Amino acid sequence: MPAAEHSTGSMPLQDWQREMQDCIIVPQTDRTALRAWLRSGSVDVDTQLDIYANAYVLRLSEALRCNYPVLHQALGDEDFDTMAQAYIDRHPSGHTSIRWFGATLASLLRDTQPWRAVPVLSELAVFEWAIRHTVDAADAVRWTVEALLTVPAEKWGKLRFALHPSLSRLSLQWNVPQLMRALTDVTESELAPSLVPTVQPGHWLVYRKPDLTSGWHSVSEMEHVALDRLQQGASFGDICVYIAGFTDDEPALKAAGLLRCWVELGLLAIRQL
Repeated sequence: MPAAEHSTGSMPLQDWQREMQDCIIVPQTDRTALRAWLRSGSVDVDTQLDIYANAYVLRLSEALRCNYPVLHQALGDEDFDTMAQAYIDRHPSGHTSIRWFGATLASLLRDTQPWRAVPVLSELAVFEWAIRHTVDAADAVRWTVEALLTVPAEKWGKLRFALHPSLSRLSLQWNVPQLMRALTDVTESELAPSLVPTVQPGHWLVYRKPDLTSGWHSVSEMEHVALDRLQQGASFGDICVYIAGFTDDEPALKAAGLLRCWVELGLLAIRQL
Protein backbone atom coordinates (compact mmCIF):
# COMPACT_ATOMS: atom_id res chain seq x y z
CA MET A 1 0.00 0.00 0.00
CA PRO A 2 1.42 3.43 -0.89
CA ALA A 3 2.28 5.74 1.96
CA ALA A 4 -0.37 8.19 3.04
CA GLU A 5 -0.25 11.48 1.22
CA HIS A 6 0.25 14.42 3.51
CA SER A 7 0.28 18.16 3.57
CA THR A 8 1.81 19.78 6.62
CA GLY A 9 0.83 23.29 5.59
CA SER A 10 2.58 25.74 7.90
CA MET A 11 3.19 23.06 10.56
CA PRO A 12 6.94 22.35 10.97
CA LEU A 13 7.86 18.93 9.62
CA GLN A 14 9.41 17.95 12.97
CA ASP A 15 6.08 18.58 14.75
CA TRP A 16 4.21 16.58 12.12
CA GLN A 17 6.65 13.69 12.53
CA ARG A 18 6.23 13.79 16.31
CA GLU A 19 2.45 13.62 15.98
CA MET A 20 2.79 10.67 13.61
CA GLN A 21 5.17 8.87 15.96
CA ASP A 22 2.89 9.41 18.97
CA CYS A 23 -0.04 8.05 17.00
CA ILE A 24 1.88 4.89 16.08
CA ILE A 25 3.41 4.27 19.51
CA VAL A 26 0.38 5.19 21.63
CA PRO A 27 -2.87 3.96 20.00
CA GLN A 28 -5.02 6.23 22.24
CA THR A 29 -3.39 9.40 20.84
CA ASP A 30 -5.86 11.99 19.51
CA ARG A 31 -5.73 11.78 15.71
CA THR A 32 -7.58 15.00 14.96
CA ALA A 33 -4.51 16.92 13.78
CA LEU A 34 -3.29 14.03 11.65
CA ARG A 35 -6.69 13.63 10.00
CA ALA A 36 -6.45 17.29 8.97
CA TRP A 37 -2.99 16.82 7.46
CA LEU A 38 -3.39 13.42 5.79
CA ARG A 39 -5.49 12.91 2.69
CA SER A 40 -7.35 9.66 2.12
CA GLY A 41 -6.63 7.72 -1.03
CA SER A 42 -8.30 4.38 -1.70
CA VAL A 43 -8.11 3.73 2.07
CA ASP A 44 -9.34 6.11 4.77
CA VAL A 45 -6.83 7.88 7.03
CA ASP A 46 -7.64 5.94 10.21
CA THR A 47 -7.14 2.61 8.45
CA GLN A 48 -3.78 3.78 7.11
CA LEU A 49 -2.67 4.88 10.57
CA ASP A 50 -3.79 1.55 12.02
CA ILE A 51 -1.66 -0.25 9.42
CA TYR A 52 1.41 1.75 10.44
CA ALA A 53 0.72 1.14 14.14
CA ASN A 54 0.25 -2.60 13.62
CA ALA A 55 3.41 -2.81 11.51
CA TYR A 56 5.34 -1.11 14.32
CA VAL A 57 4.16 -3.69 16.87
CA LEU A 58 4.80 -6.62 14.53
CA ARG A 59 8.34 -5.44 13.75
CA LEU A 60 9.22 -5.04 17.41
CA SER A 61 7.65 -8.41 18.24
CA GLU A 62 9.80 -9.95 15.52
CA ALA A 63 12.86 -8.29 17.06
CA LEU A 64 12.04 -9.85 20.44
CA ARG A 65 11.68 -13.26 18.81
CA CYS A 66 15.10 -12.85 17.20
CA ASN A 67 16.72 -11.79 20.49
CA TYR A 68 14.91 -14.42 22.59
CA PRO A 69 14.33 -17.50 20.40
CA VAL A 70 14.48 -19.96 23.31
CA LEU A 71 12.08 -17.92 25.45
CA HIS A 72 9.78 -17.80 22.43
CA GLN A 73 9.98 -21.57 22.16
CA ALA A 74 9.28 -21.97 25.87
CA LEU A 75 6.19 -19.72 25.82
CA GLY A 76 4.78 -20.58 22.41
CA ASP A 77 3.53 -18.12 19.78
CA GLU A 78 0.39 -16.87 21.52
CA ASP A 79 1.83 -16.34 25.01
CA PHE A 80 5.01 -14.81 23.60
CA ASP A 81 3.01 -12.33 21.50
CA THR A 82 0.96 -11.36 24.58
CA MET A 83 4.17 -10.75 26.50
CA ALA A 84 5.70 -8.84 23.58
CA GLN A 85 2.68 -6.52 23.41
CA ALA A 86 2.94 -5.82 27.15
CA TYR A 87 6.64 -5.04 26.80
CA ILE A 88 6.12 -2.78 23.77
CA ASP A 89 3.38 -0.87 25.63
CA ARG A 90 5.71 -0.24 28.60
CA HIS A 91 9.02 0.14 26.78
CA PRO A 92 8.68 1.65 23.28
CA SER A 93 11.84 1.34 21.22
CA GLY A 94 14.13 4.21 22.21
CA HIS A 95 17.43 3.21 20.62
CA THR A 96 18.61 3.94 17.11
CA SER A 97 19.43 0.25 16.66
CA ILE A 98 16.71 -2.38 17.02
CA ARG A 99 19.45 -4.74 18.25
CA TRP A 100 18.98 -3.33 21.76
CA PHE A 101 15.22 -3.66 21.84
CA GLY A 102 14.35 -6.05 24.65
CA ALA A 103 17.31 -5.18 26.88
CA THR A 104 15.01 -4.87 29.93
CA LEU A 105 12.65 -7.73 29.12
CA ALA A 106 13.88 -9.71 32.14
CA SER A 107 12.64 -6.93 34.43
CA LEU A 108 9.13 -7.12 32.97
CA LEU A 109 9.07 -10.90 33.46
CA ARG A 110 10.40 -10.58 37.00
CA ASP A 111 8.06 -7.82 38.19
CA THR A 112 4.81 -8.23 36.24
CA GLN A 113 2.02 -10.77 36.48
CA PRO A 114 1.39 -13.36 35.16
CA TRP A 115 5.07 -13.90 34.33
CA ARG A 116 6.44 -13.13 37.79
CA ALA A 117 4.60 -16.25 39.01
CA VAL A 118 7.09 -18.26 36.92
CA PRO A 119 10.45 -16.75 38.01
CA VAL A 120 12.48 -19.04 35.78
CA LEU A 121 11.24 -17.01 32.78
CA SER A 122 13.07 -13.84 33.85
CA GLU A 123 16.29 -15.80 34.41
CA LEU A 124 15.89 -17.45 31.01
CA ALA A 125 15.68 -13.96 29.49
CA VAL A 126 18.79 -12.84 31.41
CA PHE A 127 20.73 -15.87 30.21
CA GLU A 128 19.60 -15.58 26.62
CA TRP A 129 20.44 -11.85 26.49
CA ALA A 130 23.93 -12.67 27.80
CA ILE A 131 24.39 -15.20 24.99
CA ARG A 132 23.19 -12.61 22.48
CA HIS A 133 25.75 -10.20 23.94
CA THR A 134 28.61 -12.59 23.13
CA VAL A 135 27.84 -12.27 19.43
CA ASP A 136 28.40 -8.55 19.01
CA ALA A 137 30.20 -7.39 22.15
CA ALA A 138 33.27 -5.24 21.61
CA ASP A 139 36.57 -7.05 21.19
CA ALA A 140 39.78 -6.57 23.13
CA VAL A 141 43.32 -7.92 23.02
CA ARG A 142 43.27 -11.11 25.07
CA TRP A 143 45.96 -12.61 27.20
CA THR A 144 47.40 -15.87 25.86
CA VAL A 145 49.27 -18.62 27.66
CA GLU A 146 52.31 -17.81 25.53
CA ALA A 147 52.19 -14.15 26.62
CA LEU A 148 51.94 -15.14 30.29
CA LEU A 149 55.02 -17.34 29.98
CA THR A 150 57.07 -14.29 28.99
CA VAL A 151 56.26 -12.47 32.27
CA PRO A 152 59.26 -12.53 34.67
CA ALA A 153 58.60 -14.48 37.88
CA GLU A 154 59.17 -11.42 40.08
CA LYS A 155 56.34 -9.52 38.32
CA TRP A 156 53.63 -12.17 38.65
CA GLY A 157 52.39 -10.95 42.00
CA LYS A 158 51.64 -7.48 40.61
CA LEU A 159 49.92 -8.61 37.41
CA ARG A 160 46.45 -7.14 36.89
CA PHE A 161 43.90 -8.15 34.27
CA ALA A 162 40.72 -6.88 32.64
CA LEU A 163 37.70 -9.03 31.86
CA HIS A 164 36.89 -9.46 28.17
CA PRO A 165 33.94 -7.25 27.10
CA SER A 166 31.93 -10.28 25.93
CA LEU A 167 31.92 -11.87 29.40
CA SER A 168 28.72 -11.83 31.45
CA ARG A 169 28.72 -13.13 35.03
CA LEU A 170 25.34 -14.37 36.23
CA SER A 171 24.04 -15.61 39.56
CA LEU A 172 21.00 -17.80 38.90
CA GLN A 173 18.51 -19.57 41.15
CA TRP A 174 17.05 -21.94 38.53
CA ASN A 175 18.39 -24.62 36.18
CA VAL A 176 18.29 -22.19 33.26
CA PRO A 177 21.38 -23.48 31.37
CA GLN A 178 19.99 -27.02 31.42
CA LEU A 179 16.61 -25.72 30.22
CA MET A 180 18.38 -23.82 27.44
CA ARG A 181 20.02 -26.99 26.19
CA ALA A 182 16.82 -29.01 26.49
CA LEU A 183 14.73 -26.40 24.66
CA THR A 184 17.36 -26.07 21.95
CA ASP A 185 17.58 -29.83 21.41
CA VAL A 186 13.89 -30.77 21.69
CA THR A 187 11.80 -30.90 18.52
CA GLU A 188 8.23 -29.66 18.24
CA SER A 189 6.92 -33.23 18.36
CA GLU A 190 8.77 -34.10 21.55
CA LEU A 191 7.84 -33.39 25.15
CA ALA A 192 11.06 -33.59 27.11
CA PRO A 193 10.75 -34.33 30.85
CA SER A 194 13.94 -32.33 31.39
CA LEU A 195 12.01 -29.10 30.72
CA VAL A 196 10.72 -29.01 34.30
CA PRO A 197 12.28 -25.98 36.12
CA THR A 198 14.04 -26.81 39.36
CA VAL A 199 15.73 -24.57 41.94
CA GLN A 200 19.45 -24.86 41.36
CA PRO A 201 21.38 -21.79 42.60
CA GLY A 202 24.78 -21.18 41.08
CA HIS A 203 27.17 -18.80 39.37
CA TRP A 204 27.67 -18.89 35.60
CA LEU A 205 30.00 -17.37 33.03
CA VAL A 206 28.74 -16.61 29.51
CA TYR A 207 31.40 -15.54 27.02
CA ARG A 208 32.74 -15.44 23.47
CA LYS A 209 35.53 -17.94 22.94
CA PRO A 210 38.68 -17.08 20.97
CA ASP A 211 37.20 -19.07 18.04
CA LEU A 212 34.22 -16.62 18.14
CA THR A 213 31.67 -19.20 19.32
CA SER A 214 29.61 -18.69 22.48
CA GLY A 215 30.31 -20.66 25.62
CA TRP A 216 29.08 -20.91 29.18
CA HIS A 217 29.86 -22.90 32.30
CA SER A 218 29.25 -22.83 36.03
CA VAL A 219 31.86 -21.68 38.55
CA SER A 220 32.33 -22.17 42.28
CA GLU A 221 31.76 -19.45 44.86
CA MET A 222 35.55 -19.16 45.22
CA GLU A 223 36.05 -18.60 41.49
CA HIS A 224 33.09 -16.22 41.34
CA VAL A 225 34.52 -14.00 44.09
CA ALA A 226 38.04 -14.26 42.64
CA LEU A 227 36.72 -12.86 39.34
CA ASP A 228 34.89 -10.16 41.31
CA ARG A 229 38.13 -9.05 42.89
CA LEU A 230 40.04 -9.27 39.63
CA GLN A 231 37.42 -7.04 37.99
CA GLN A 232 37.83 -4.54 40.82
CA GLY A 233 41.56 -4.30 40.11
CA ALA A 234 43.04 -6.92 42.44
CA SER A 235 46.49 -8.20 41.48
CA PHE A 236 47.36 -11.84 40.96
CA GLY A 237 49.06 -11.71 44.36
CA ASP A 238 45.81 -10.48 45.94
CA ILE A 239 43.95 -13.36 44.30
CA CYS A 240 46.44 -15.83 45.76
CA VAL A 241 45.89 -14.38 49.25
CA TYR A 242 42.12 -14.64 48.81
CA ILE A 243 42.30 -18.26 47.63
CA ALA A 244 44.50 -19.12 50.61
CA GLY A 245 41.43 -18.48 52.76
CA PHE A 246 39.65 -21.32 50.95
CA THR A 247 42.39 -23.93 50.83
CA ASP A 248 45.68 -24.81 52.45
CA ASP A 249 46.64 -26.90 49.43
CA GLU A 250 49.13 -24.62 47.62
CA PRO A 251 46.86 -21.62 46.95
CA ALA A 252 49.37 -20.11 44.50
CA LEU A 253 49.12 -23.22 42.31
CA LYS A 254 45.33 -23.14 42.61
CA ALA A 255 45.29 -19.49 41.54
CA ALA A 256 47.66 -20.26 38.67
CA GLY A 257 45.34 -23.04 37.53
CA LEU A 258 42.35 -20.70 37.53
CA LEU A 259 44.36 -18.07 35.68
CA ARG A 260 45.39 -20.55 32.99
CA CYS A 261 41.77 -21.67 32.58
CA TRP A 262 40.53 -18.09 32.24
CA VAL A 263 43.21 -17.31 29.66
CA GLU A 264 42.52 -20.44 27.61
CA LEU A 265 38.81 -19.59 27.55
CA GLY A 266 39.63 -16.04 26.43
CA LEU A 267 38.11 -14.37 29.48
CA LEU A 268 41.02 -12.03 30.25
CA ALA A 269 42.02 -8.96 28.28
CA ILE A 270 45.07 -6.72 28.47
CA ARG A 271 44.42 -3.83 30.87
CA GLN A 272 44.46 -0.46 29.14
CA LEU A 273 46.37 1.97 31.38
